[in-house]
Amino acid sequence: MDLIEIILKWKKELNIEEITDKPGLYQIYGIHIAYGPDKLLYLGKADNINKRLREHDHWICKEQDIIYRYAEIKESEKDYLADLESLLIFTHSPFYNTSSMSDFHKAHEEDIIIYNIGERGTLVPEISSKYWEIFRNPDKFNI
Repeated sequence: MDLIEIILKWKKELNIEEITDKPGLYQIYGIHIAYGPDKLLYLGKADNINKRLREHDHWICKEQDIIYRYAEIKESEKDYLADLESLLIFTHSPFYNTSSMSDFHKAHEEDIIIYNIGERGTLVPEISSKYWEIFRNPDKFNI
């Protein structure tokens, strides 16, 4: 089984106009009614980050103190975009995400390690699909 290591270098923006139109992942932070300011509200993937963020306008416009974080991915990593999103959502449980929160779905056979660097917000620095596989199926690994 191969190991795929992906470094996500996160950038932070307050203005959607400054965000790239390249493929990658994004985070939306804002005030949560119960947990307070600067909380991870939503995490997603996009073929065009700027365009996808604009599609969230119907609910973002109702939020306060919005902060965007995004990480572009390399062309060679595009096949793993759905895996990356799923693993990040499963690990962090953003308040407004409903998909992938109950389970991590890996489309590929490879083990994936994500390194979150830069303006990563509340994301943990390192995430591995193998950890969650062991966590969910300890008997499979004789633990």
